Amino acid sequence: MSNYSPTAADYRFLLDHHPEVFADRGAARTVLGQLAGGGDALNTEQRLGALATNYRVGGNPPMAKSPIPPGPGTGQDGNFDPAFAALCVDCKPNEPCCMTAGTVMDFADPSRRIEWPATGDKPATRLLIVAKDVRGEMLSGKVRIRGEGRDCMTGHPRRSLFLAQGATMRDTLVSRSGADLEVGYPKTVGTALAMKDFVPEQALLFLMVVDTITSSAAMVAGSGGMTVTPVQCVGEGSMTQAFRVVPFPYFEASGDATVSVGVHFQTTGIGGNASIAGNLTGKYGPLDISGAAKAVATPSSGRGQPSPGEAPGIIGTIASIIGNFSESVSLASPKPGRIVDRTGFGSGVRFDMALKLAGTGIKLEAKKASPDLEARLGSLETSLTMTATGKLDVVDLAAQVMLSPAGARLVQEARATMASKSNAVRGEVRAEVSVSAQGKLTHKIDSNRSVLIPANAPADFESEDMSSEFGGKLTVRGEAMIRLHVEGEIWIVSAEAGVQGTLHTGWIWEMKVDAEKKRKKRYYFEGLKARATGYVRMGATSSHSNSARSRDLEDYSSSRKVTVTQQGPSFTAGDRNWNDPNAKRSELESEGAVYVLLSPTVERVTSAAPPWSNY
Repeated sequence: MSNYSPTAADYRFLLDHHPEVFADRGAARTVLGQLAGGGDALNTEQRLGALATNYRVGGNPPMAKSPIPPGPGTGQDGNFDPAFAALCVDCKPNEPCCMTAGTVMDFADPSRRIEWPATGDKPATRLLIVAKDVRGEMLSGKVRIRGEGRDCMTGHPRRSLFLAQGATMRDTLVSRSGADLEVGYPKTVGTALAMKDFVPEQALLFLMVVDTITSSAAMVAGSGGMTVTPVQCVGEGSMTQAFRVVPFPYFEASGDATVSVGVHFQTTGIGGNASIAGNLTGKYGPLDISGAAKAVATPSSGRGQPSPGEAPGIIGTIASIIGNFSESVSLASPKPGRIVDRTGFGSGVRFDMALKLAGTGIKLEAKKASPDLEARLGSLETSLTMTATGKLDVVDLAAQVMLSPAGARLVQEARATMASKSNAVRGEVRAEVSVSAQGKLTHKIDSNRSVLIPANAPADFESEDMSSEFGGKLTVRGEAMIRLHVEGEIWIVSAEAGVQGTLHTGWIWEMKVDAEKKRKKRYYFEGLKARATGYVRMGATSSHSNSARSRDLEDYSSSRKVTVTQQGPSFTAGDRNWNDPNAKRSELESEGAVYVLLSPTVERVTSAAPPWSNY
C-alpha cells in the first residue's frame, strides 16, 4: 500500500500531459480550478479525494510517487531531459521515442495516407476523405490508424498510443495496435439549410454542390474533422506532430432548373413563397437531388431570418439579400412600446428572385495515392436576377431623429389620428422609401476540367478557365419621399442622395474577378440621410380629440385616445416650396442640418471600401 499522498500539482501535471488517466477529464479540470481558487482545509481534502477517485476509476493503481519528473523535460519549457528520458526508454533528441512510426489511411483506399514521422519542407499532415455514409445526424467517412513502437517503461501508466479528438466525437484513445474510426461531418450545413424556409431544399442542395467546387471560402469553412496526436513517454521532434482528417460531403449533380423565390418584408416579419422546376439529379451526401425537381417553400412569419454572416458563394449572397434588407426594415420600425396606431401604415416590400441553375458531369472523387480530393466538372452555370417593389416606411424613425421630442410626438399622434377618416386633423405625414431593383449576378464555367481540393496547401484553384463568365452588380434602388405637415405645423425636409448617387439610397451586391484572378464579392448599404431646410408655423388654434381604432399587432400598440393641439401667433419661416421636397430649392438650398436616418456601411465607397471578401 502506497503511503504517498498526491498533491494538486501532481494531478495538474497528469491532466496537462496524460489526460487519458482520468475517467472524467472535465470533472478533473473543474476540481483543479476550484483548488486553484483556494478554500479551507476541509474543502481542499474533499477535492483531492474527488481527484483521487476520478484517477482510480480511470483504471490506475495508487500513485507511489509524484509523476512530475525532476528538472526540465516536463514539456512546459520545450527542453529535452536526458535523465528523465533514460528512465523511460532509450530516447534521443529530435528522434521518435516510444512511438517510432504511425499511419492514418483512408479506410476505403489504403493508398491514400499520411505517415509519422512527418518529414520534408512541407510535411503532409492532413488527409481529406469523402463522407457519404450516415451515422446518426452526421455524414461520415472512415479512417484506419496504426502505430509502431514499444511501451513506455515509466512516467506513463499506459502504453504509447494515439489521442483522437474532433468536434463531432468524444475524445478517443487508440492503442498502438490500431483502430478504425468514423470521422463525422454535420448533415446540417449552417446557413445553407437554414434557408430552406426561403429557398427550396432541392435548389439549396445544388447550390451547396456549386459552392463546394467554386468557392475557396467554402473550402476553408469545411475544415473541421478529427485531430490525431501521438501520446508517449517523451514527446520530441516530428512524432509530436498532430495530424488532421477532414471529411467532405460526397456530391454529384447534373441537369438544369429554374427557381423562383418571393420574399416579402413587412413591419411584422418576413414571409413569402418559392418554387423550383427542372430535371436536376444527383446527391449531396445521402440526400437526393431528385429528377423533375419540384418543390414549394413557404416561410413563416416573424422576425427570424438567415444571418448573412460570412457565408461563401451564391448561397451567401442570397442570405445577404434576405438578412440585410430584413435588418433595414427592422431599423425603420418603431421601438417596442411606442404609443402609435400604425393602422394602414407600415413597411411592405417584396423581392422576387429568379435563379437559373445548370450543370453537367459534377462529381467529387478521392484522388488515388494522395491525401487530396478532386471535383470533376463538365460545365456549370448559375445566375441571379431580382425585381423589387414596395415601400419602406420611416415616418417614426424620421420624426424621432429629426424633430424635437414635442414635434415627434405631434407627428406620431397626428398620424394615428388621421387613420380615421372622421378626424378633423388636416395634413400630410409621409416618410417612405420606394424600392426597385436592377442587375444580374452570373457565374458560368465551361471547361470540362478537374478541380483539385488540396489537403496540405491553400485551396487556390482560381484560374481563368474557372470563370468563363463571372461578376455583375445587383442594386436595390431607394427613392425617398418625406413630407411632414400637421395642421399649421410644417417641416420642410428633402432626402439626400446616397453615397453613390443611387437616388437617395441603395443596397448593392457586387461580384468580380480581381487582378490576381481571384473571385470576390461584397455588399454595402448607402444609408439614408435627410436635410431639414425649413419650418413653418401658420397661425392656427385647433384641438381635436377622438378615439382612434385599436388593433392588436405583435409589433406595436394602439393609442386609443389622441388629442392634437396647435396654437400661437401667425408667422412663417423657410421655403415656400414646403409641400414639394423635390422642388427646386430657394435660398435655403445649401443650408439646413443633415440627419442620418439609417447609417451607411461606409461613408465613401471606393474600389477597396468596403473590402471585398472571397467568393
